[in-house]
Amino acid sequence: MPPDSTGNDASAISEAEWDKFRKHYRAARAALVRRDFKKVEGEIAAMRAMKVPSEAQAIFERLVLVVGYARQFHDRLGEALSQLKGSEELTVMTQDGERRCAVVEATPEVLVLRVAGRNRRFPVSDLPSTLALTLVHRVLDATDPVTRVVDGAYLATLPEPTAREVAQAKEWWRQARSRGVDIGNLEAFFDDMSTLERHR
Repeated sequence: MPPDSTGNDASAISEAEWDKFRKHYRAARAALVRRDFKKVEGEIAAMRAMKVPSEAQAIFERLVLVVGYARQFHDRLGEALSQLKGSEELTVMTQDGERRCAVVEATPEVLVLRVAGRNRRFPVSDLPSTLALTLVHRVLDATDPVTRVVDGAYLATLPEPTAREVAQAKEWWRQARSRGVDIGNLEAFFDDMSTLERHR
């Protein structure tokens, strides 16, 4: 296990402290899905202030990493939206290939696109992942391995990622690690919740 980054001695804690850690971790994961980063940081601070179980140290550190990268994604998404102009064309990669569309309206809350002769309204909080990634790659270099970590963190924190999205996030993380990005075994993030719940 990595060293205890909280600065606390986590060699022996009570079951009550384990339950407290699990409670904060679950709350952090739930807030992360809602993109409530203020709440997430509060839960992380609470975990740092307590004894993190040594068995959970790697889980805690993966959470901190994913939060940081997911926050970068959503910050860059906001930046990309602010740069969109009416009638500007976008090319979105979908499972069926490229799809071209035109921007009708872009605000921090809503994106309206002209697709196949019809206006489609997308809440920014619920953009299709392919569209969100297309937008973010207007301000981040998609070939940069760190961008791939950021992209994977976004997919990993969707409310209900598909099997394809989970596999894609893991593959991007493996690629980034092979190109020198120090992220450890970040793929285990997808199993961390169930791992914690099994520790009784």
